[in-house]
Amino acid sequence: ASLLKTFQLHAQAADQLRNFLETHEAAEDIRLALASLYCDMRRTADAIQVLTQRNGDSNAPASYHYLLGRLLIQQGNLSNAIHELQIAVTLAPENLDYVAYVALCAAKLGQPAQAARLIAAAKAIGPNNANLVYAEGVCRLLSGSREEARSSFRHAADLSYKWEAPWLALAYASLDSPAQQKTVLDQTESMFPYSPWPHLLKAKLLNSDQELEKALELAPADPRIYAQLLPLCLQQGNCARAQEVWRRMSELGTETEYA
Repeated sequence: ASLLKTFQLHAQAADQLRNFLETHEAAEDIRLALASLYCDMRRTADAIQVLTQRNGDSNAPASYHYLLGRLLIQQGNLSNAIHELQIAVTLAPENLDYVAYVALCAAKLGQPAQAARLIAAAKAIGPNNANLVYAEGVCRLLSGSREEARSSFRHAADLSYKWEAPWLALAYASLDSPAQQKTVLDQTESMFPYSPWPHLLKAKLLNSDQELEKALELAPADPRIYAQLLPLCLQQGNCARAQEVWRRMSELGTETEYA
């Protein structure tokens, strides 16, 4: 299944994991893997059903609560999401990635002081954790400190050079300078040649049909992008391209998220 996912065959990977789980219901690692794959495919309802079908939340590991929190975020159930994420942090306080995600959620919920406290305490333990530095950048950006945010995103990118998110965040933090934003996106494209995200952002920045087409071409590498491609195609009045995006979403089973 992991090999199928590597080659962008997400639906086939999900089928393989689901078939195995049907005959091995106690295989919680497979259950978690399938729910995580559904999460990446934006099949949120399916992911929650798979994840909670057997385990429940009694004696569940931190990874269960963390993934359930992420799924509840996708559903827009923020209060319960924070509850699950806090359980994950309580069960695994040494996992700074969990702390970073909780801090991100707190910042996006308009609780920058709480987010800053979480990040400061965690950075005292792991000052070079890329997720923490990235979360710090998001907090700074939300507070209006754009240059400090850019500094954090650059630092996060340096700490984890194969991680695309800080580069995309750096581009977003450069909205006040279109030329700088394009430079960052060009660099991101060269570093992550199979990612559709730089092309999507350049399509918006340059109003480029060519970049939008490239984003659609590379979209199977990350099905989460379809949620961004569909409204952009509709906004541009390109019904044929929107129908193609919808067809792909239907094949993945993600169109139900928009029904």
